[in-house]
This record gives sequence, structure tokens and C-alpha cells, in this order.
Amino acid sequence: MLELRKVNIYAHDRLIPTIVITYLNHGKKNEVLKDFKMWLRKDVSSDYDIIDCANKLYYNIKIFTKEPTEKDIFRTYQILFGNKKWTNYKILHEIIFDNGSMSIPPQKNYIEFTKDYMTDFVYKQNINYTKEVSFQRKDGLEKEKI
Repeated sequence: MLELRKVNIYAHDRLIPTIVITYLNHGKKNEVLKDFKMWLRKDVSSDYDIIDCANKLYYNIKIFTKEPTEKDIFRTYQILFGNKKWTNYKILHEIIFDNGSMSIPPQKNYIEFTKDYMTDFVYKQNINYTKEVSFQRKDGLEKEKI
């Protein structure tokens, strides 16, 4: 049996968590996090401010910290969100029986947040903007010909 911990972070919402962090822990706060994953709610997955905050949180915990512990999650949360009007976080504990359940989203409307999520989001936005501008330009040229 393994203990799965979930940290629910609420941004501009008190009922449904915006960001969920999941990881395995054996009850020790100084233990290195195992199977760390971060999840973002689908309906806010294109909100730039929330993506930016989630990206900073992910990078500070997972990328910039060599061996992240549970204390690093809460320290980073306080540093990043201490001056924002976000509702505080909640910690949940679940007992799981295998590591396979780590790949299952915490709820049905969440997507996994990876280190490339922000890059992919900006890339898609640039492509959509380029398509829209080129379509408008093409449409404007056809109107001029008539």
C-alpha cells in the first residue's frame, strides 16, 4: 500500500481546485518526492495567468530543485502565491495499491501539466494567430479585387 497525497490549489474558485499536485509519500516530510505530477483543470487550461502560475510552480518544484521534498511544495506555494488572492490549498490523502493509479487524473476534467505545457500553449496560440491574420489578409485581398 502506498499513500497518495493530493494538494488542491484553488485559483479564483472555492469549490473546484484549479491545480492539483499528486505525489507519493511515506509520511516523511524530508523524503524526496516520488511520482510527482501536476494537473490543470480543463476549463482554465487556456487562461494565460493560471498557466503562468502553474508553470512557475512546476519549474520551482520539479526543475530548479534537485531533490524536491514535500516542504518544497508548500514553500514554493507561499513564495509564488502569498500576495495573490487565491484561496488556500487543501491536502488530501488516499491509499493506493499500485503505481499505475498515478497516471489517472484526480478528477475527470483535468489534464496533466508538464514542463513543456507553456511552450506548447504559446506555440499553438502563435499558429492560430498566424492563421487568423493570413485568412483576414487573404479575405481583404479578394474584396479589393471585386
